[in-house]
Amino acid sequence: FSALSLAGVPPFSGFWSKDEILIACVNAGQYGLFLAALLTAGITCFYSIRMIGYIFYSSSGEVEEVHGEPKLMWIPFGILSSLTLITGLMGYWFGEVLHDIFKEYFTNVLRIPLTASAHTSTSLTQLIVPSSSIIMLLIAGAPAYTFYISHKADSWKIVGGNKALRLLHNILWNRWYIDKFYRMTFVRGLHLSRPIVQRYVEDSIDSSLNIGVPKLFAAMYSGLRRIQTGVASINILYILIFLTSMVIVILAVI
Repeated sequence: FSALSLAGVPPFSGFWSKDEILIACVNAGQYGLFLAALLTAGITCFYSIRMIGYIFYSSSGEVEEVHGEPKLMWIPFGILSSLTLITGLMGYWFGEVLHDIFKEYFTNVLRIPLTASAHTSTSLTQLIVPSSSIIMLLIAGAPAYTFYISHKADSWKIVGGNKALRLLHNILWNRWYIDKFYRMTFVRGLHLSRPIVQRYVEDSIDSSLNIGVPKLFAAMYSGLRRIQTGVASINILYILIFLTSMVIVILAVI
């Protein structure tokens, strides 16, 4: 049920939530977003059926011992499955309730004014959008079923025999090369910049703190040793000069 809901198969809840998004795009006049959402729904349906095929209908030849759950666990599984199905059957009316709840929340709680839709939802829209959604499910689900459940066709042979599909497969397999871009830009880029940072930043800070500060205190110590005569009267004179200077500074600040 979860996979069918994810695929957007009616009457499961995923179908109604997906159609609410599609209808919202049409009502807002955002037909580009509508097409993008419709294409996304088709892709989601394809990989959901692909997931089911790989798990339950794999043709790899590997056989593993089935580890079933105790029969007692069928009770919560059955309850959850029933709730999923009931939620899907109530999805159409539940969407209307959500509209009213969010409208009340945005207008009365958040004080956000709601703008009018570019197009008023009509019965024709309510018919065209679900129909388009179901057609997209069939377009995406049929090849997925053929490739991964019935195994009447081999997807690798089709991809391997077409240059454009091979290119698309490589792009998707490499995750749009985003990871490679991050690795080249940030990981390798920072690694290459390491000698420059070490020479002009880290070495400068290290020299200033770990070498410069000790040398400064050593020079101050040497200077104080030169004026230290060991005569008590001269030492008292130094103290008087210091105290007088502090008093002058305090009076100047006040």
